[in-house]
Amino acid sequence: PIKHRLEVAAPRPRIHVLTVAGAKNVNYTASVQEAVLATMSPADRYTTLCEPGCATAGAGRLRGVVEVSPEEAFTDGRCARKGYDCTGYELAQMRFVYGLVLEAKAALRDGALPDWYLLKDDDTLVDVEGLLSQVCGYGGAGDLASFAYPISCPGAAAGRFWIAGGRGWLLSGALAARLATEHGDEWLRLEADRIRSSDPYCLVDPRQQSGYTWDSQVVEVLGWVPGARLYDANDLGPPCTG
Repeated sequence: PIKHRLEVAAPRPRIHVLTVAGAKNVNYTASVQEAVLATMSPADRYTTLCEPGCATAGAGRLRGVVEVSPEEAFTDGRCARKGYDCTGYELAQMRFVYGLVLEAKAALRDGALPDWYLLKDDDTLVDVEGLLSQVCGYGGAGDLASFAYPISCPGAAAGRFWIAGGRGWLLSGALAARLATEHGDEWLRLEADRIRSSDPYCLVDPRQQSGYTWDSQVVEVLGWVPGARLYDANDLGPPCTG
């Protein structure tokens, strides 16, 4: 008799964690990564977005390394701030945006769009299982929800705030897909322009970062997607039970 092999589709990830890192902090980045991975299921994905040379420096310790160069992320091939080459911190801001757009488009091509994306710094610890248990009522098909910790500052326009991106921005796969496919290029241009020439809008801003960091653009970018919602992560409730 003819035997047919049963093809079993790989389970779709519940979440794809995107962490932005640098080559100089590989040991610490790897230790945080392992702690986060311990709270994830095998089907979930973890990607490290970092500078060229990071994979070599990591020597296999970093998961899913995607090296992002200025030539890829900036239309003119250069990251500049006020006429000078970007610092590592300034360049890292674009990795958040470029990485999310890149990975969301790839997931759509592969038919493996996760329920959620989590964009975070490499030193941010998160209990993924616990986090997902608190948002089980969100993130369904077409849901454009996201969660973050809002922050403001003296001198900001009334009602203007940004998110504490280092603590993580959780957004639904549907929202990530809309941003990447409908507004990805626009978002990349916005971030490049803000890095290049924006002025701080906080009165107290010793490092002069309040105008160009990726997380200071999130509220504006969400306004491009009708129906997109940003919830205060401080209001996350107890774990869902059913």
